Amino acid sequence: DSANFPNSPYTLPKGMAYFETTPSVAGKGSSNPRTYSTPTLIRYGLTDDVELRLFTNSLTVESSPNRAGFSPVVFDMKVHFWDENKDLFLPAVGMEILLQSTFGSSFLNTGVQPSMNLLFSKDLVWDTVLEASVGLQSGDIGLNSGDSYEMTVQGDLTTKVTERISLFVQTAYNGSVDPRFANNILVGGGGLLNLTETITIYGSYNASVVKNLPPYFTQLGIAFAF
Repeated sequence: DSANFPNSPYTLPKGMAYFETTPSVAGKGSSNPRTYSTPTLIRYGLTDDVELRLFTNSLTVESSPNRAGFSPVVFDMKVHFWDENKDLFLPAVGMEILLQSTFGSSFLNTGVQPSMNLLFSKDLVWDTVLEASVGLQSGDIGLNSGDSYEMTVQGDLTTKVTERISLFVQTAYNGSVDPRFANNILVGGGGLLNLTETITIYGSYNASVVKNLPPYFTQLGIAFAF
C-alpha cells in the first residue's frame, strides 16, 4: 500500500502480516521546510476481509529550522467489501478508517485527527489496474495544521511489464490515504520490483502542480510479508 497514493481495497489473508518502510523527501516550499521522513506501516490480517494497521511517519527531520522528532502514530483499519465483478464492470471496493493519535513529538503533534476513505480497484486491458480512493480527512492530519475537514482524492494506473516489474503513474489531491506528506496536489510515477514472493522494493517521484507548496515528494521503500 505504501508504493503509491491510493490504497488497495484488498486486505491481507487472515493471520498474515506485512511490514513496509519508505524513506521519503518532500521539497522546500515557501511556507514548508524540506522534510525527511521514514513512513512505516505494519499490517495484520485479522480476518480475510478485515485488516488492522499501524502507521507513522516515524523519524521526521525538518530543515529551516533544523529539528527532528517522531511523527504521531496512526491507528488504522481496512475492510474489504467485495471483489471486482467483471461481468457487471464493477470495481472491487473497500473502506479504510484512520485515527491520528497524539503519540509523537510536540512540534509534529496536531491532536487527534480522523480520516475515512473509500477504496476502489478495477482490472483493465494489457495487465493494467486502475486504483482510486476518495475520502474525508481533518485539515490537521499529516504535517500541516488546519481547523476543518477536506476531501482527499488519489488515483493510479499500474501496468505489469514483466512477472517481477510493474510501472505506475499516479496523482493525489490533498495528500495520500496514509498521511505521508503535507497537503498538496501531486502528479508522478514510479515502479515496483518483486524480489521474491514476499519482498518488494518500490519508488516514485512526484511533482507538485501548486505554486508555493513543496515542489516534489519522492520515496524509495521496501515491503516484507511474513
